[in-house]
Amino acid sequence: MPESLITVFFDVGDTLIRIRAPLYSLYTRVINRHKNNGFHEDEVRAAMRGIADRFPLMLDGHFRYSDGWFEQYIFVLLEKIECPHPWDGLRQGLFDLFDDPETFEVFSDVTPCLKAIHNLGLRTAVISNWGYRLSRLLERLLPESGFQTVISSAEVEREKPDPGIFHLALSRMGNEPDRCIHVGDSLENDVEGAVSAGLYSVLLDRPGAHLDVVNRISSLEDLPSYLEKMR
Repeated sequence: MPESLITVFFDVGDTLIRIRAPLYSLYTRVINRHKNNGFHEDEVRAAMRGIADRFPLMLDGHFRYSDGWFEQYIFVLLEKIECPHPWDGLRQGLFDLFDDPETFEVFSDVTPCLKAIHNLGLRTAVISNWGYRLSRLLERLLPESGFQTVISSAEVEREKPDPGIFHLALSRMGNEPDRCIHVGDSLENDVEGAVSAGLYSVLLDRPGAHLDVVNRISSLEDLPSYLEKMR
């Protein structure tokens, strides 16, 4: 364990925040609001699943979750469900879902956890597989988070578990990996990705699906005491 822990990196989706409703449900609402054609959630869900299965990390020079990538994704989705043109306002409405803080909710254990970590004298930052708008979204959802930097995969064109995205975050923070820890809900993306880059890691296992993992917590309420033990 590190002699002096400096920075705690956090994942975002299902770690700090979660979407309030299934994405296909939100998409269906936006489509019907613009077109009033009675599209059903089941058909939108099926179309989204089929697209996700075949959309690559890089699409026509656009990295996953970037605006260009989502533009292509939305185009294929609307074609697949035979949504009538024009699409201009509809496409913007679908983009706006990820700008709207009402789309998401913050887990109740996040703010107390961040306050306790800062009281320990530790810095906090974010590494997430997300689009360009992540910084602005977090400013609105967690205005007193104190994050010193926010790294999104679309911005740096690296995606967890690629160690490259962790190295970029370390460089931005000016930290050595063995003085940092990454916290997230994915065993592959967060734990294995962080370890491959030389960071310490802890799995946030809210549903209790990985009871065999040693470095595991079930709530962010447990993180401050876990970090104190590390120091």
